[in-house]
Amino acid sequence: MYLDKILKDVKKKKELSTISDEFVQGIVEKHLRSNTKLKAFFEGHELKTLSRSTKYKEFIKKIRAELRKVYGVYAKENFEKRENFLREGRYVEILKSHLSTKERLDIYPQLYKKIWEITGKPKSILDLACGMNPFSLRYMNLEDVTYLAIDISKEDAKLINKFFKQEGVKGKAKVMNLLKIKEKNIFEKLPQFDVAFLFKFLDTTIIKSRKIGELLIKSIPAKWIVVSFSTKTIGQKEMKKANRDWIKKLCEKLGYEVKVLNFKNEIFYVIRK
Repeated sequence: MYLDKILKDVKKKKELSTISDEFVQGIVEKHLRSNTKLKAFFEGHELKTLSRSTKYKEFIKKIRAELRKVYGVYAKENFEKRENFLREGRYVEILKSHLSTKERLDIYPQLYKKIWEITGKPKSILDLACGMNPFSLRYMNLEDVTYLAIDISKEDAKLINKFFKQEGVKGKAKVMNLLKIKEKNIFEKLPQFDVAFLFKFLDTTIIKSRKIGELLIKSIPAKWIVVSFSTKTIGQKEMKKANRDWIKKLCEKLGYEVKVLNFKNEIFYVIRK
């Protein structure tokens, strides 16, 4: 089937190879729904010669570009290097291997201190679209916490689970496609958490509709949700509109309280539901 071929070809790039098939397929199907002519072209084309098609090559390139924006651009080190860092207990190196967590290294202690001043120290954390953020646990200054980490990469989830076991953390990492929130309540089987993190996920170009952000914020099973956005472009240029006023307006509409924490590269909205 042409979908299987597309998934295989998209994930030939090493930096995208660990993303779950479900997530990649969701992005592919989203594009094909908006381009029925291209979908019909793929369906009617012989698989043997499909790779030679200019339309096919351009489509694969487009899907890869979108996935890099949501995941691959942040994955600076390969899985094997992170495995070595984990075995050696070099967690700072793992944080440095991901752009978002590398940027937070200077602010992590102050960031969590300010968040806990608002929320109180949590006993349970839900970390959504987590990347390497669970490796910042040392900066949270929490004596006892249950931690559930969610991401789109099965290999990253394996690494985080090894970290939790190595450090004796009551934690688990699993793969989940947050975009499925459009179709169903993906959190319905999860318990209630004290605090949930949703760092930079709503920044990505994949989230074209603020409706997804609203659905997530309403559905996340946590008393407090900390949503963050970058204040700089990937090229480190200052954004003209760093503040996301729509978050404040959304919270006002939903009757949620919100406080803002500003840091040099990132802005955090601490929301009480």
